[in-house]
Amino acid sequence: MAKQQSIDLVDQIFTLAKDKGIFHLQVQDKQLDGRIIHSNQKTMINFGSCSYLGLERDPRLINACIESVQRYGTQFSSSRSYLSSPHYEELEALLSQLYDKPALVTPTTTLGHIAALPILVKPGDLIVLDHQVHAAVQNACKLLKAQGEKIQMIRHNDLNHLEKLIKQHRQTTHKIWYCIDGVYSMYGDLAPIDELYQLMDTYPEFYLYADDAHGMSWCGKQGKGSVRGFREHHPQLVLSVSLNKAFGCAGGLLVLPNEEMKRRIRNCGSSLVFSGPIQPPLLGAAIASARIHLSGEIETLQENLHNKINYCRTLIQQHHLPDVAYSQAPIFYIGTGELKAGFSLVKMLIDSGFYVNIGLFPAVPLSNSGVRFTITNHITHDDIKALVETLAHQYPIALAEGNITSQAVSQAFKFSGEKSEAFIKHYPPTSHVNLRLQVFQSIEEVKSEWSKRPEFFGMTGVKNFKLLEDVISVQDQNKIDPNHWVFQYVAIRDGSDALLLLTMFTICDIKTDMFARAELSDRASEQRKTNPEAFVSRCIMMGTPITEGAHLFLDEYHAQHKEALHLLLKHASYLQQTFQAEILSLRDFAKDSWIVEHIKQIGFLVQDLPDTHHLNRVKDFGSEDFIADLNKRNRAHWRKSILPFLDLYTLHEVTTLNQEDLDCFYQFYLAVQERSKEISTFPLPRELFQQAVKQRTWRCFGLKHENTWAACMFAIIDGEHLSSIIIGTDPHFKDRGVYRTCLYHLNKLAQSLSLTQVHHGLTASLEKRRLGATATPIVALLRTSDNFQLEALESLSTPNHRKSEKRASG
Repeated sequence: MAKQQSIDLVDQIFTLAKDKGIFHLQVQDKQLDGRIIHSNQKTMINFGSCSYLGLERDPRLINACIESVQRYGTQFSSSRSYLSSPHYEELEALLSQLYDKPALVTPTTTLGHIAALPILVKPGDLIVLDHQVHAAVQNACKLLKAQGEKIQMIRHNDLNHLEKLIKQHRQTTHKIWYCIDGVYSMYGDLAPIDELYQLMDTYPEFYLYADDAHGMSWCGKQGKGSVRGFREHHPQLVLSVSLNKAFGCAGGLLVLPNEEMKRRIRNCGSSLVFSGPIQPPLLGAAIASARIHLSGEIETLQENLHNKINYCRTLIQQHHLPDVAYSQAPIFYIGTGELKAGFSLVKMLIDSGFYVNIGLFPAVPLSNSGVRFTITNHITHDDIKALVETLAHQYPIALAEGNITSQAVSQAFKFSGEKSEAFIKHYPPTSHVNLRLQVFQSIEEVKSEWSKRPEFFGMTGVKNFKLLEDVISVQDQNKIDPNHWVFQYVAIRDGSDALLLLTMFTICDIKTDMFARAELSDRASEQRKTNPEAFVSRCIMMGTPITEGAHLFLDEYHAQHKEALHLLLKHASYLQQTFQAEILSLRDFAKDSWIVEHIKQIGFLVQDLPDTHHLNRVKDFGSEDFIADLNKRNRAHWRKSILPFLDLYTLHEVTTLNQEDLDCFYQFYLAVQERSKEISTFPLPRELFQQAVKQRTWRCFGLKHENTWAACMFAIIDGEHLSSIIIGTDPHFKDRGVYRTCLYHLNKLAQSLSLTQVHHGLTASLEKRRLGATATPIVALLRTSDNFQLEALESLSTPNHRKSEKRASG
């Protein structure tokens, strides 16, 4: 998923959430008490606040704020490099006393990361990002990437991988920094701090950078948070916390292992030098909050909150609601899986008087949407009971509206054992009335109906799928790899047994960088040389990695055609979860198709594919009238770059591939495949070419220069259509028009056979359009169950990635 496409998807989803009235809301209250809010003419109990202890309404903080503004005004407008407000020295002294380590107050937690990380990380250090570390930390690390520092991402809490990286780099790297959250902000799960302390004890090169913004104040001795709450400060730990949230004020805090580190960040941290300070009113309130923490009174507030957290956990367990983390944090996340179900549930809760948050992409994967709510000391036990009971009542309704089952939710969030069984039993699935989904393992089982559909021909015809099954199909899902796929054909019928929908999927391993920028694809390829499994993603793909064209029949005139489409999507989600596939790809659709718009609303990414190309004027191809109808530039191209090279080559049909010709043609194919950057794929097996010609499914042609093979072409002739499958060329003939001559001869072949259309497929658009083909935009609809591979791939990018990149056309 390219960065721009990810931004487009975020904009798409957030706009949809705003339109549903659950996002970008405005509070309309003239006075707030922490419990009740009003928005869009609704009165709601606020289950969306991160002020867990309720300190923002504490009279001591309010009075300190008022006193400070009266004494010092609304602002103290000066960079701290020059002059600091009187409050700073007192506040940092109190916080240093709290943590028994040097403390540095920053304007915000985010600006604290931007100040600290570029100073802490030295050239040659390695930064390791936990996949779920807060976006603010990841954004700060992008500054380091721009400086050329090494960054790797590992799966969430994967300490085995982390230790492997430490062992791998400890001899060549000065420091290895692991960036985490103490309490992860979406699900509320806690970092394994004890185990990380053990790693720091074991490896002196290993340093921990922990953002405990959501752990500060509500837990730990004196409110020191989830990381430092019951531990001494490790000399290899840098801690960042928030003075917002449970602390009740504003700003961020860095807790550092020594004064030298504090001095360097204070002197050189860019966001400390060049950004404004926290203003006097909130500094005064922060001092009051720090004194409450040091007084011991904070533990009474913590106990009150913990009682409510435990009460909420008990109710959730009684109702078998799917709380994802089930931790001790005041953050709860009830998984719905599909975005539509999440939207429905949040809307119902808001309409019922409970303000909650929607968990959605990019904070969570597309298939891990849900309802996020928080507990604060403003909330009562009765409020919690009312929310959970309403959740339990509305949850199955939301699942039904989202066309998702409890089994699918359980698989999406990897529930297991008794928790999964009790959840599924408590929320049994609903079924699509009068619709029946059938699954088949071979094209032979649906051959009669498949062959009747005019949209299925050539590459998506019966013969080609039979060939692919013979060579590439496996039944054992444990044996899936880039050249071994599981095939599945799906039919959906109504109550009268009429066919509404017919399609096929392959379960296959693809390159994560299949449609990535050339620079990222090259870096991923380098990693695969030493680790063949690097950036390889399991994919549920409508169609196959080699076929292009229509892979879906849907009777749009049937009254239940949308219900059939939703049933197919539910089945595709089931496949994605069953095969633990990171990517679900539905392709190839016309860009303006109603199906694209419909599925996009569910939370799929619309990904532009390379244009597909068709030559419709086959009968007069190459004639004077045909060339005259081309634009001026293309007419010149014919004269200079096509016609002069035609006599260099002769066309030969190869009906039997001997080993020598097979070796030669396969090398031609690899030469083009390896150069192609528009689509990065694994090479097809040699056996496929041999069997394709042997079975007469593909027709094979070669171009000879004198007596030497210069190129090969594989095509399917089906009815009135010729579909080009593969063109391979000898790189030595690249400057002698060999690829263009291949296209020319395929068009002339179709003309000689009185065919009506040539399908030239994807990529090399300029060359194909110059020969008269029409380019048609097509898209795929993507959904990821796990963003890790895609985000780890993006982390490989360098500051120079925006340089223009020429894509090889073959």
